[in-house]
Amino acid sequence: MVQFSKVLPLLLGGGWLIGAFASAEDIDRPAKNAALLTVRTGDVIQPLPALVEDAAHVAEAEDVLMLCPGIRVRNAPAADADRRISDYASAVTVNGITLAANPTSGACLSSGFGPRGSGHHKGLDLQARDGGPIFAAAAGTVIEQLYRDDYGNMLLIDHGAGVYTRYAHLSRFATDVATGAQVAAGQQIGLMGNTAAHRIPVHLHYEVLLGDYDNPRRSFGLTPRSPLSFPPALASATASTSAPHTACATDVLDEDTTVTSHHCETRS
Repeated sequence: MVQFSKVLPLLLGGGWLIGAFASAEDIDRPAKNAALLTVRTGDVIQPLPALVEDAAHVAEAEDVLMLCPGIRVRNAPAADADRRISDYASAVTVNGITLAANPTSGACLSSGFGPRGSGHHKGLDLQARDGGPIFAAAAGTVIEQLYRDDYGNMLLIDHGAGVYTRYAHLSRFATDVATGAQVAAGQQIGLMGNTAAHRIPVHLHYEVLLGDYDNPRRSFGLTPRSPLSFPPALASATASTSAPHTACATDVLDEDTTVTSHHCETRS
């Protein structure tokens, strides 16, 4: 089984470790309590139901991405009866750049790419009960590190070849990640969170963006594409035939939604 931490070194021809690129105080402590983060409005999100029944399996799950069980996942890609996303590749090729399709650890997909309500969901929402580390999907340069009411704490990385990735709602940034910083593939860049001007659960909103950043709208003038729409970077990075089963989660909001919504179903 190919894990996210093993795929990119093979593809990029170099080795890296998913290590503590921020101090233990900055990363480890808040990671343990990410489900109780306070948003700008002062509201507190209550702990979510467990997403993984057997925590020992989390490390084995990275070459499989699951639809979050127990909820209606909007714009859900094709999946099997056990909610494993079909034809999933943990690493994809975009304009010759190798990107991680899921730059998290132990998360499930709570909302897909595409039309949602009156708007368009421009990325993937990836949710994990206790938050956790967020990694750079590929090597590149941080060109935006800021807070917005809709995206919360947000990073934008330029990977070259007109390829960019956005990471939104972070609880905090790694201490060595700032505008202008060079990041390595798989480097820890922050923690999953729920920062925004409205009440949302802990999750990562992840976008792949294409185009020329030198436009009047900057990153919002780029073209969003689903991270799951690109060809696999390595045949062995596609989904395994078996994966751990995850438990129910709460539906996730993003920049186009301001009211918490629950769409739970009973799943075997």
